[in-house]
Amino acid sequence: MSQPKLLDELRRLEAQATKGPWTARVHPHEPDMILEAGEVIVGRVYLHKRSGMTLEQRQHNADFITTLRTLLPEIITALEEVATLRATVERLEQEKRDMLTATKDDSRAAE
Repeated sequence: MSQPKLLDELRRLEAQATKGPWTARVHPHEPDMILEAGEVIVGRVYLHKRSGMTLEQRQHNADFITTLRTLLPEIITALEEVATLRATVERLEQEKRDMLTATKDDSRAAE
């Protein structure tokens, strides 16, 4: 996926999802993790016996989901900054090529 498409998709997902920050807590009566945005339950990470998932892996999955959701606005901003820097570098490289070409042309004309 190209960076512009990636940014568009991340912006779309961020705008449509329940606002962060999200947190995770252990369900009081089951071995599942409850994902919350404030007082709103937004998801659940289940621990199925047949999955082979450990309690530790369940916790890591819940942490992954909640952390990425909470940090997504910052991730989008960082990717936008990278895109801006790339565009600047490309522009400067083109200006350099143009200047080198002009210098060569000037040298040939002086001969």
